[in-house]
Amino acid sequence: MPAPSREVSYLRKFDGGLNLTDQTQSLLPEQSPDCLNVDFGVRKGFVSRGGFRHKETDASLNGARFLAVAADSDSVLLHSATGDLLDWDGATLTDTAVDVTEFDKRVRMATHNGYSYMANGRFTVDTPANIVMNEWDGSTLTPLGTAWDENHVSSSGSNMPKASHIVQWRGYMWVAGTYESSALYTNRLRFSHLQFPKSWSVYDYFDIGDSKGDVEPITGLHAFQDKLVIFKKGEVWLLSGHDPDTFVLNPLTNASGVSTSGASAANAGVLYWFSTDGQLMAFNGQGVVVLSEPISFWSDIGKIQHGGAHRLMWADGRLWISLEAGPASTYDRLLFIWSPSAKAFTRYDREVSDMIFWRKVGSDADPLFLDLGNTNLFRYDQAYEYDSDDTAAVIRIDGYYRTAWISEGETATKKRWKRPRVTAAATAAATIQLDVFHDMQDVDPARSVQFPIVVEASSSVWDTMLWDTDSWAGYTEETYAFQRTPSAGSAYAVSFKFSSSDNVGRWWVDSIAIPFRRKQVR
Repeated sequence: MPAPSREVSYLRKFDGGLNLTDQTQSLLPEQSPDCLNVDFGVRKGFVSRGGFRHKETDASLNGARFLAVAADSDSVLLHSATGDLLDWDGATLTDTAVDVTEFDKRVRMATHNGYSYMANGRFTVDTPANIVMNEWDGSTLTPLGTAWDENHVSSSGSNMPKASHIVQWRGYMWVAGTYESSALYTNRLRFSHLQFPKSWSVYDYFDIGDSKGDVEPITGLHAFQDKLVIFKKGEVWLLSGHDPDTFVLNPLTNASGVSTSGASAANAGVLYWFSTDGQLMAFNGQGVVVLSEPISFWSDIGKIQHGGAHRLMWADGRLWISLEAGPASTYDRLLFIWSPSAKAFTRYDREVSDMIFWRKVGSDADPLFLDLGNTNLFRYDQAYEYDSDDTAAVIRIDGYYRTAWISEGETATKKRWKRPRVTAAATAAATIQLDVFHDMQDVDPARSVQFPIVVEASSSVWDTMLWDTDSWAGYTEETYAFQRTPSAGSAYAVSFKFSSSDNVGRWWVDSIAIPFRRKQVR
């Protein structure tokens, strides 16, 4: 009887991203059931992530939160866990010796005409009177009063309603969740006089009810395109218009909302939020879609906290999603990244407590991060990880990528998986670890092998090299290795895991070819 003919299974792209929801044997070939510290992009492959470059260490950063970029964009403002206002200009962290809050609540900030305006916390039943609205001019913090101003022609004042949330939109300052005349109005949205953020009319407000008949608190505000987005825990509303005569309030969805104001972010075309029930939502100005199906299983089983203190940031063409972990997780926070260009999720091993995207005129844009439980401030860098003194790219980043199960369409027959051909590359010398798993058993590898990527050590420049004596290397961003590894063994299905334990630069895999023969069915 003739021997079964040899076939070849090809994996040419890995850009489907992380899929934690579908059964691993049901994943598409380009998806991964488990990967960490890798990115997906236009190369259709995966590449180990860049580094979090250390920028600042100070005890006041432990437990601190970002407020916003200062009105002049020359610095980033933060508040410490003890309520102090901090200023970081990219090189020096300054404690302004000003208190913006007397209790541990999240301060929110908006800017207008060179000034910053702050609401110093969210309401609790026993402390609403402690809310203070402040104006910051870069050197002096001025508490604002609560008087009303009905003169819209020549407005002047130094007042702002006490509120939990604040944002600037359409030339008006907006606050939500107000405290007025010793009464809480958690679903009230107010707006200032045009171009006068410190003058307010008692009559300029919306009380936003709910389609379910409940009076649910407003949990966040976000200015997006030509609309103001108002979040509640279970609903989202849109305000459109140009002035009080044209402002119109309409519901966007009654199936989703947020629990905290930090759980939304936007680029020019899409607003994202991580909902109270554990879904990543997107609104493009026309409709709302769910993006989080690939990671929704972790919400279902309690690894992601429903209604948690989630944080979102849009930076460098990607959405950064720092989620409060649930009781089923061994971590306190989880950091996912959604790439719209690749339409893929990935995950980093950083436990990020807060983050902000700083776009400073004349300088590179900086995605800035505070790590949970430490005293450091970082920026994400496409280069590699840096020492604490910010001088040397020598810190290795552990990352790995696991392929979907490869069965070539069926698991009824065993296959003799021959010697895989792997195309890999790196920006510095690295050893690639390849683990092979058999038959849906993903704990212990059936086989393991290592292969090196060797970077040329010598280099030359034009007009200095001697032919036949010097080796031309020049400047390259990567060195490729074409590796024929040992046999992957006999199995109904195989899966490959790639990692590195000695890399000091980025590495990636472009393709895998696995020759195999099907065993005869008996």
